[in-house]
Amino acid sequence: MNFLRKEKSLLFSCKDGLLPKNFLNHAFLSGLDWNFVLRTAEVHRILPFLALAFRRAGELSELPPDIRARMEVALQQASLENLIKLSEFQKFNSLFEAHNIPVIPLKGIALTQLIYQESSVRRMGDIDILIKETDLKKIKKLITEMGFKLKEGSSRWQTALSRPLFGRADYIKEGEVIDVQWRPRFFFGGKLIEWNTDRAWQNAFHFSFFEKNVFQLSSLDNIQYLLFQICGDFEEGHLLWIQLLDTALMIKKSGVRWDGVLSYCAFNLPAASKKQIEIFVTLIREIYFEEKKEDEFSPETREITERLLNGAPSASSLFGGRTFLKLATSPRDKIIFVAGYLFPNKGHNYLEHWRRLFLKMLKLVFPDKKKAGTREFSPRTGL
Repeated sequence: MNFLRKEKSLLFSCKDGLLPKNFLNHAFLSGLDWNFVLRTAEVHRILPFLALAFRRAGELSELPPDIRARMEVALQQASLENLIKLSEFQKFNSLFEAHNIPVIPLKGIALTQLIYQESSVRRMGDIDILIKETDLKKIKKLITEMGFKLKEGSSRWQTALSRPLFGRADYIKEGEVIDVQWRPRFFFGGKLIEWNTDRAWQNAFHFSFFEKNVFQLSSLDNIQYLLFQICGDFEEGHLLWIQLLDTALMIKKSGVRWDGVLSYCAFNLPAASKKQIEIFVTLIREIYFEEKKEDEFSPETREITERLLNGAPSASSLFGGRTFLKLATSPRDKIIFVAGYLFPNKGHNYLEHWRRLFLKMLKLVFPDKKKAGTREFSPRTGL
């Protein structure tokens, strides 16, 4: 697998905001396919880390003007986004605190304070929070009073059916999205895996950076949640490289041994789901801790990195609801869910919706082999 080997090595290397010395020479940098590097780093939300690494090495100013400009913009946007998201979280959490509702921030908000404090360049998407299921009605009422509405996607029927199955709901207001989770479940290894929220709450402790109602996950619960999310997103076709970096840095910060990570995170999982966890733990270990060369990777690591870095993750696979259709036991629910594809929400562009649906059906009937760099990249289920 020699295609773009140098470019991939550069992307793998920016875990600590530092670049290996052998990358900091004119011969290496001048021979790079910068279009691939920048495009891939942007898609996978790691461009700010790459820019930070060049800045710390004193090499950012030496890059060609157009490349330097994109990196500087990425750094500025990431820092600004972090401030905005943190402010948004603190604003609506003040209401939760006033009503004695405990919350646990997940992913971006939490990780920025836990592992990215010295380099606040991790880009955030939605604001993800874990709540107790008993507080769900109160949370919904408070969020609705703030002007948020349930995010329904293209079909409110499908959203209504999926929400209780996956134990989470998105609320949106002017582009701002809060992902409220109470009993999150992830589909990987052919099974719907429920994350043990009862244990997570038992192990949680006060998050000193925030108000008294905000808690943080224990290191192992955090790592397990991140790994479950990785496996689920990979199976659905929208895993981002930043998620692997998050998990690697969380493992590094925790100081937990690899056998401890595996025994905790894969405990009591079905065999196929456990295998998925083991594969991604191996990938993280090989790339970020053992720093193996590409031709030394395990076959699974090689295959996953090839899929992720040679194509852009899609927002969904051919049909975003395929997981629901696999898991739903009620024929009525399946019929309603499928009908949601044909009759989207009012206000949708029906002709455009049906055109895209028709094209997806064609791809399902006549699949074509994905080419490197295409926007339609979607990993196959399993390995």
